[in-house]
Amino acid sequence: MDDWEDFCDDNSGLFMNDEESFKDHSWEIIDSKTAIKETDKSFFRYRGSSIPIGIRSFFDVENLKHGEKKYFSLFYNETEYSAYIIRESTDHGRTRVFWLIELAKEFDLFYRYFDDAEDMPRAKFVKIDKGYILSFTNSEAEILMDKEEIKTHEEIRRKYGTPRTPAEALEILNKISEDMVNQPIGYRMNWGKTLSRNPSFAKLVKERFGYVCQICGCPGFQKKNGGLYAEAHHNGELSKTRIDSPFEMICLCATCHRIVHHGTDEELFKRKQLKEMHSQHHI
Repeated sequence: MDDWEDFCDDNSGLFMNDEESFKDHSWEIIDSKTAIKETDKSFFRYRGSSIPIGIRSFFDVENLKHGEKKYFSLFYNETEYSAYIIRESTDHGRTRVFWLIELAKEFDLFYRYFDDAEDMPRAKFVKIDKGYILSFTNSEAEILMDKEEIKTHEEIRRKYGTPRTPAEALEILNKISEDMVNQPIGYRMNWGKTLSRNPSFAKLVKERFGYVCQICGCPGFQKKNGGLYAEAHHNGELSKTRIDSPFEMICLCATCHRIVHHGTDEELFKRKQLKEMHSQHHI
């Protein structure tokens, strides 16, 4: 294996969590204050989730008795909601967390949006003195998604429909571009950013570039479900003149995407040099 292939193999894991994190089934403890849950449709549909044995200590319920409940507060979008953890009274005594219907209603738009998504979002629990702060991230660059963004997704779905093929996605984007011509810059940028995080449109962008990072030249890595992982990047400068289309967004690897948003120009330059090395390798 040559140096370039070695680099791409090594690069695929640069954004993973460090060795101090702990995984148990679909849960992962990042540190003493943070836990991540890989959600599925049942997480939203049944208003709760099982808590594996290895995760119980994060919620301080490792000594919960059979049939016993522990009530606590979940804070979502700066609003406090009631939730509880119960140790079932069956022989297996599984531990589950549930939230009440008021919070479930807040998730309705979120659930309908992700019902067609290739990847469900991750639920992030942050421990505070009064309970836990709950937020969600999209697999696209781990971007925190707020209520307003979900509403914009719902508006797009309601007005233009949900694309089932790349051709349908392109047709919808062209319609949106026409409708955005006379809209204020800020409005266009907001819609462009939202579209880049929409799984259907983001997939179209990544397919166009063959899941290859346009900064460092590394291909996406293979996910557990057999697909390739890469991320769509929204170019704010381009959206100042018009709404994003697949030709105004690019495909990035997770590492380069984070450097674009959080890194220095020097770090970004280093990543661009890797692409040049890749090009020379194939001459």
